[in-house]
Amino acid sequence: MPRILFSARDPGAAQAVVPVIRCALSHPQVDPVVWAQGPAAEILAAAGLPVRILDLPALPAPDAPGRDALLEAAGSLLEGENPDAVVTGLSGPGAGIDEALLHCAVDRPCYSIQDFEGWVVPGFGRPAPTYFVADPGAADRTRRQAERFGGIRTVVVGSLKHSHYGMLDPTALRRTGRAALPHRDRPLVGFYGQPAWQWPGYERSIIHLAQSLAVRLPSAIVVYRPHPKESAAERSRSLDIFASAGLAAVADPNPAIEQSLCAVDLVTTCFSTCGIDHVHLQRRSPTPLGGVVFVMTEADLRDRLERETGLPVPWPAHDGLAEAALSAADLPDRLAAAIAEPARRRAWERIRSRLEPAQTAPDTVIRHILDDLGALSASHPGRIAGGPG
Repeated sequence: MPRILFSARDPGAAQAVVPVIRCALSHPQVDPVVWAQGPAAEILAAAGLPVRILDLPALPAPDAPGRDALLEAAGSLLEGENPDAVVTGLSGPGAGIDEALLHCAVDRPCYSIQDFEGWVVPGFGRPAPTYFVADPGAADRTRRQAERFGGIRTVVVGSLKHSHYGMLDPTALRRTGRAALPHRDRPLVGFYGQPAWQWPGYERSIIHLAQSLAVRLPSAIVVYRPHPKESAAERSRSLDIFASAGLAAVADPNPAIEQSLCAVDLVTTCFSTCGIDHVHLQRRSPTPLGGVVFVMTEADLRDRLERETGLPVPWPAHDGLAEAALSAADLPDRLAAAIAEPARRRAWERIRSRLEPAQTAPDTVIRHILDDLGALSASHPGRIAGGPG
């Protein structure tokens, strides 16, 4: 029975691999094993999955101190588990278990599950040869981004991260999420943080957002949800920026990101995947949820995103399913328009007409990997090891 090794280190990566791991655990022809690092380990464990933890820190960059120890640990892990295939999430910035496994597993099929369209993670110079992507547009952008690495095969399967959204009830999530928040009679604006403070444009973007809200939505309550990798000082700084603009700001008390996204009237972020999650929640909702504005007012953030994904704004904004503000001057009007009912309804209607559900995506991934392994076994008899030797 083929053994498939799954790994993740960041929250988005973990959320993308969870449905595939669950599918593998119930599949009669797969022997799955799961390893994780950092925030992903907690997410996978909370999902009830049998996860093993790599007890080494992720690196801030692939060439940072600790590289040799990380690669040695990945090599030992592969030797001990002896998987027939490796499937990783995509994490960044920095480097960790996903990138190290891909670097070391040169003698077996490797795959990555993409949760941000067009994103290719170079890691230690060897991305996975095959990427599972959400749609044909993501496949095209991914192949263009991968040309500098000699190319990548893309397989369109639907959005794996959101394949379980068919089981969610956005109306109930909104009701429960709002009950946990104060001043529900005032506009609730969610801000979803990122571990991006090393880029000067990130803090300036938050300042632009706070100033714009103070001008156009001064009665709003800002519901701040930090990224798990943001430090205590960075979280405090975010709240201070909103308070300095005269806004009421609270830490998000909702336990689940989906509940938080459904609860607020307006989702704001720079380029967090939370904005993409909201689009998929809209697809499931029988009535319009809040609006989405990606705060891309700083050139350094747009340039970085374009280098990594092929687009200067997140794909929902590029495809007309969400808003993006490209300048501080444009931001106040974008916020005011996006939170208004007519714009929210238009976005909801476009999303429901264009976005396909992805409930079958996990099974498609497993079937594709087994087909690849079957072809490999036919051409190289005895190649499929089936677990530790």
